[in-house]
Amino acid sequence: GYIGVDVFFVISGYLITNIIINEIEQKKFSISNFHERRARRIMPALIVVTLTSSILSIFFMYPYQILDFANSIFFTSTLTSNFYFWQNTGGYFSGTFVEQMPLLHTWSIAVQEQFYIFFPLFFLLIWRLGYKIFFFSILLITLISFSISEFASTHNPRANFF
Repeated sequence: GYIGVDVFFVISGYLITNIIINEIEQKKFSISNFHERRARRIMPALIVVTLTSSILSIFFMYPYQILDFANSIFFTSTLTSNFYFWQNTGGYFSGTFVEQMPLLHTWSIAVQEQFYIFFPLFFLLIWRLGYKIFFFSILLITLISFSISEFASTHNPRANFF
């Protein structure tokens, strides 16, 4: 599962980029339609998981755990749970404490949604400058991102993960 999320992010980025390029070339791209389609795919399942976890938390959690859980609900609903769990866990694989966080997996949804929010905006800005500039911008961002990730993997692995 650890590498599976990375592979999913790469495939998702590739597919989203192709969707945006095709729609721009057909003059059909709309940021609002793009976000609506993403929300219709992801939000129903996220809402069901959050509501189900909320109901079950009443029966299976102590009051102090419910407070932490409520915080995770807030950050999940604002699509920033990756930052919350980065700051408030010992890491995704740190043991029993994380087993008591039913929304811990939402960090990956937050990363994905953050990508969906910012990438199309970046894409539209750079695409207007021409294909070559767009291509080299993506290449440069990829290299910078990989370099930061490589550096952080040894200097701050928990932040790098989330």
